Amino acid sequence: LVDLIEYLTTLQTASFTVPVWELVGPFDNGEGMAGLDKVYPPEKELGKAIDPKAEYAGKHGKVRWTTTRPNTAGYVDLAAYHGEKSPQTVTYLATKVESPTEQKAELSLGSDDGLKVWVNGTLVHTSRATRAAAPDQERVTMTLKKGINQVVVKINNGDGPHGLYFTLRSEQEVKSAR
Repeated sequence: LVDLIEYLTTLQTASFTVPVWELVGPFDNGEGMAGLDKVYPPEKELGKAIDPKAEYAGKHGKVRWTTTRPNTAGYVDLAAYHGEKSPQTVTYLATKVESPTEQKAELSLGSDDGLKVWVNGTLVHTSRATRAAAPDQERVTMTLKKGINQVVVKINNGDGPHGLYFTLRSEQEVKSAR
């Protein structure tokens, strides 16, 4: 019964999966979760508009912002994107979400491995989990302002798979503000 009620509640909640992410990386992770705590240049620019021409020193040379899309299951496969350059790296993903009103929202996250999430330049979540990504591993409640909201996710990778599931649920429907 509890599961049924929870399911019925989700039918009343708008669910949003990002159709296109801005991506930059890979940066050097170092050992363990060291890269999760290291502040790379994109993190110094949180809350500002992304400069698509900006270049940064990455793990394997210069990197710049590009775009990527999640697969049909909603997974952003960074291991496939970076290929053999994926192990021991950090990648940033960014998007803009437009909300019709100020409202509470819930992020449903699944990551491989650790991650940090900022909304409008404010850190709203940190995870140091080392695991394979699956949908809905963590839920985070935060507030969207009316208008455009910038969401930035930093993902740490050890070895193997590397990626993110990301769904935003809110009472009022939000849309991509790309």
